[in-house]
Amino acid sequence: MEFIREGRKSVAKTLEDHFINVANWNPAFNIYDSEDMKSGKSDLTRPFIFIIDSFIMFEMKHLPVIVIECDAEVSSIGLSEKAAYFDLNLHIFGQSRGERDDLAGDIMKNITAISIYNFDPTVPVLVETQNLIARSGTEIWKLDNPDITTEVAIEETLGNWTVISSRFMMNI
Repeated sequence: MEFIREGRKSVAKTLEDHFINVANWNPAFNIYDSEDMKSGKSDLTRPFIFIIDSFIMFEMKHLPVIVIECDAEVSSIGLSEKAAYFDLNLHIFGQSRGERDDLAGDIMKNITAISIYNFDPTVPVLVETQNLIARSGTEIWKLDNPDITTEVAIEETLGNWTVISSRFMMNI
C-alpha cells in the first residue's frame, strides 16, 4: 500500500482507538467510516462518529463527522532513508457548536502522536508511533474556524464546522 494512503488510514485508526476507549469517552463512540456512509447505512447506534478519509456528501443525520485530509512531502533523512511529512487537517462537523468544540478540544488535548500501521496484512500491524511535530514553538495543533458565507451557511452541515491541523512524519 502506498505511504500516503497508509498515513491517512493510520490517522483514522488513531482517532478510532481514541474514541472507542471508555477511559476517554463514556460511553464510548460507535465508529462508522466512508464505506458505511456511501452504502447508506441506516442502523446507526448512538453515540456514534463518522471518521472518513475523503470529502463525500453527508447529511445532518450523519453528524458528528471527522474528515481526514493529508498532504505529504518526502525528504531524505539519511543516505538511503526517506521520510514522509504529513500536513494533517481534520475537518470536524458537529450537530452543534458545542459538540464540534468538544471533539476538536478533546483531540487537541489528548492526541499527541499518530500510530503508524502497515495495512497490507488482514489485521493492521503497528509499525511505529510518531509524535506530532510542532509548527512553531510548542504548538502541535492549530484551530481554524473557516469563514462561512451566507449562501454556504444555508447548508446545515457546514454551520458547525471547524478545522484543526497538525504535522507528523513516517519513515518510508
